[in-house]
Amino acid sequence: MAGLVVLAITWVAPPAVLTIGYFAATLFAASWGPIAFWSVRSTKLSARAAAVGMIAGFVVVAVFESLSEFAGLELPDLLNPTILGFVASIGGTLLGNIGTQPSKLGNQFREKLMEVPLEDRDPQKYRRTRVWVIGTVVVLFLCGLAMLLLYAIPYASTLA
Repeated sequence: MAGLVVLAITWVAPPAVLTIGYFAATLFAASWGPIAFWSVRSTKLSARAAAVGMIAGFVVVAVFESLSEFAGLELPDLLNPTILGFVASIGGTLLGNIGTQPSKLGNQFREKLMEVPLEDRDPQKYRRTRVWVIGTVVVLFLCGLAMLLLYAIPYASTLA
């Protein structure tokens, strides 16, 4: 059904596809992104916390992106709906985790997924891959920092 709706909108108003794609991508990235990483790396994340985090991120992005796109709400660049949704997703996850414990079965399944197959346990390949991963993380961090310092903050200060 969603595909048919998008095709209909594409036929009627082709530029709307970019808006829909941007809206959907930011919506899912902000609401599901933190949970995706958290659920793989944490033994303390409960199902309720994950659900609350995804719902909080989804609602915040959907509301603020809709208000920005359709009602003319202008937010400062540093309060982008995606950033707000990302923060809401993390906050909702933290709040949703209060008083709950993850299931033992879920953690056992997660640990089984984290096991490295014997054929992939070559120490030399592992070191090489680790160097590339650490290098990539450092480069991405530096790019994000440069984007913030050289673009976002100067741009936001010119608008004020």
